[in-house]
Amino acid sequence: MVSKEVKQIFHSEEYWKQMFLREKGSQYYDVLLKRLSLSNRRRNPTMYWAWTNEMMVANRCRLIIKNESTIPCHVYWNNEHGKYKKMTKRPILPGENYHTYSYPNHKWICIPIKKWFEENNYSNVGFSFLVNILEQQTEPTSNKLAFVKSIWDPDYSILQPIKGTRKKYSNYKEQFVRVKFDKEKNQKKIEKNGAFIADTKRNIRDLQIKLNILQKNLVGAKEKAICLNSIENAF
Repeated sequence: MVSKEVKQIFHSEEYWKQMFLREKGSQYYDVLLKRLSLSNRRRNPTMYWAWTNEMMVANRCRLIIKNESTIPCHVYWNNEHGKYKKMTKRPILPGENYHTYSYPNHKWICIPIKKWFEENNYSNVGFSFLVNILEQQTEPTSNKLAFVKSIWDPDYSILQPIKGTRKKYSNYKEQFVRVKFDKEKNQKKIEKNGAFIADTKRNIRDLQIKLNILQKNLVGAKEKAICLNSIENAF
């Protein structure tokens, strides 16, 4: 039960269009993050300088990521097996810097926040890079060596839309459901829920049989109690 105003909103194509676009952007964030984590690592002269713990410790360097764009971004660390870990608890806002330590040939990912993808729906943004300690530079504020990487605004003239976000649909509610819910996963959920229903019915039936037996035993016990009480009263 909802008000007429809310009902009207939920039957609006514009509302479902916005929900559809937001969901496409939200899902693309995860797709792009996985794609960047699995991208090829370019060979460089320092790629073997971290083979042992001793070499890694000896070649540790400061890493500074400068957000010189207008887009809040997150930073992820990516290992050689394609696994990634978010390193920023909150986004790096425009004009802010992220400071940490890294090692030769370690891979890092810079990507706009998920909300940005939900509101903009562009695909060719975000990037990954490898730390090359031979390319360190003196950081002006601390006057210390560091590997510095900058995040710049994308060239909006060459940005490509996320696939399917520029296509016009007659029913955006239906498209939202298709995007939001994976058909195969949903089918598995249907089968799992069906099995749960069948098991629950069987358990209820078994319990009902036990309950019927207990009720019969209770009736017999009450009748026996009446007889025993009658004998007791006879004395």
